[in-house]
Amino acid sequence: MASTIAQTSLSNATTGTGATVDFLVAKKTVTAVLVAGGTIAKGVVTIEASQDSVNWVALSHLALDQGVNVAASFAGQAYRYWRASVAVDLAGGGKVAVTFMEAD
Repeated sequence: MASTIAQTSLSNATTGTGATVDFLVAKKTVTAVLVAGGTIAKGVVTIEASQDSVNWVALSHLALDQGVNVAASFAGQAYRYWRASVAVDLAGGGKVAVTFMEAD
């Protein structure tokens, strides 16, 4: 049964690696939502996944623009652990929040 609660990895971040989201079992379909807050002049968030919470694979690098929220869906390969990390520090005074939700 699919979860209906989004789990947060980053909250009001400008730098750093977010908390690990553990779906307890591997999920083949996961959606990440990046919510941009304030003024963001530039910034990149990397979405990462892992089978063991030690070895991480970068699945996507998502650029942030001022006032634009971003959503990305990942399907096909199953991963249990997910996280977001700020790959290029946010400039301009804004912050980003990243949540994950499983779809299967």
